[in-house]
Amino acid sequence: MAAETWQLWAQIITSVGFPIAACVALYYYMLTMIKEHKEENEALRKEHKEEISALRETLDSLKEAILELKGGLAK
Repeated sequence: MAAETWQLWAQIITSVGFPIAACVALYYYMLTMIKEHKEENEALRKEHKEEISALRETLDSLKEAILELKGGLAK
């Protein structure tokens, strides 16, 4: 962290007190973590959607192959 940032935090602590400054810092930390978590979830959801689509195509082609084999055995 830059020296200005440390000076800013020192000024906040001396003006409002440590407990309030800690609450503000934790609030900011939680907001950034929630944002990062949301972005990670969106990326995973997109990736899994593509994987599920590929699996669905594979299952459909396997179903067709099984039906063809079943039809060939019935003759």
